[in-house]
Amino acid sequence: MREFYTDYTPPRRVFKSIRKLLDLIPRKYVEGLDCVVLTNHSGQPRRLRLGKILSSKGYVSRSHVLGLYHSAHRGKRAWIEIYVDKIVAPRKSYLWVPFMTEAAFADVLCHEIGHHIHATIAREHRDQEDVAETWKQKLFDEIGCTRTKKNPFLSLLWRSTVRPLAKLGLWLIRRWRGQRAKAQPEFRASARRDGERARR
Repeated sequence: MREFYTDYTPPRRVFKSIRKLLDLIPRKYVEGLDCVVLTNHSGQPRRLRLGKILSSKGYVSRSHVLGLYHSAHRGKRAWIEIYVDKIVAPRKSYLWVPFMTEAAFADVLCHEIGHHIHATIAREHRDQEDVAETWKQKLFDEIGCTRTKKNPFLSLLWRSTVRPLAKLGLWLIRRWRGQRAKAQPEFRASARRDGERARR
């Protein structure tokens, strides 16, 4: 993991939370991934902050991008870019809770790793965003199972309560995004330019 911020100070728990998430994800899913870069969108050059980027379903505004997957390109290994400020800004009211911090960043990180899995070890002839979302859910389950396998009580709690609630939350988020996409066609879909795939 690397951090590159320009005129921005992230919340204390961000680096630790993402590091913990990466440690819980099986190594086979991140093989070939060079690094995860934590940065701020507001500190990017103008050409990377404004305009739109081509996606598999149209165009997406750069202002809506929360993360990018940069696939291997011209001898360079794949890497993931996370825009911490874009994730934190609308969630400040509850990110003081460690679990909520992890959940907010897991949504973006696991989606981008889903793109990496799709590109390297599990190619499918489906829409890239749909595949990434499917793998995101699988990674959520992997993280939950890894955390609870040593504690029977936590394992029961995860299977009976946390997992169903997480699935319900993801369904509600997808429904909300679908409604927004109707009003703003560029909002949904992954960005893809020179190997980039975006998470909004």
